[in-house]
Amino acid sequence: KYILRQESGKSDSETIWIDGPMLKAIKEWHRLLLDEINAALPEVLLAIQALAESNDWVLGSIMLPEKEGEVITPHEDFRLFATANPAGWAYGGTKDFNSATLSRFNVLYVNPLPQAIEKELLATKFPKLNAKDIHFITDIGTEIRQKYFQEQIFYFCSTRDLVMVASLVQAGLDMVFSIKTAIVNKIQDTESKKKVEEYLKNKIKDYKPTV
Repeated sequence: KYILRQESGKSDSETIWIDGPMLKAIKEWHRLLLDEINAALPEVLLAIQALAESNDWVLGSIMLPEKEGEVITPHEDFRLFATANPAGWAYGGTKDFNSATLSRFNVLYVNPLPQAIEKELLATKFPKLNAKDIHFITDIGTEIRQKYFQEQIFYFCSTRDLVMVASLVQAGLDMVFSIKTAIVNKIQDTESKKKVEEYLKNKIKDYKPTV
């Protein structure tokens, strides 16, 4: 991008070009991660297509119309990665992929963390929580996800949600209140919220707070 620069002691300024993070990564050996790529504007995706156009695993060059058509060839050790959430009601602003963009990437689908791994994560981040509370929190997350995948509800309980529950519980807040604020109150679909509340009402009967 171009910026105005004024040197100390001078009254006039000059316009100079400054490489942004993406160009710096391309020119050097960095790994570039494009998060939520399917929320990008079409013109941005077109530029990414040119960059991701590979030949025998060598990334393509990109042209900078803003800089008199300068062509940038990626460093041989530069690598490009991108992440995306599924397009749809749950992730506002995301779109289905342009087939041309998608064809330029190797695609991996990442499943939710297994409950055993989530237990390890919460135990590491929240050492004051006991194993019983951690099991209860991750068990709720696992069952809500199952209902989501079975299309019984329109809410996906993420690992982030469970981390928020655990952080509130470790801070001394009630388990029921923590689950309500970190999970239940985020469910925007009325019918889904009712189903989760009914499930939690039955689930919480078996929970005995640790003294």
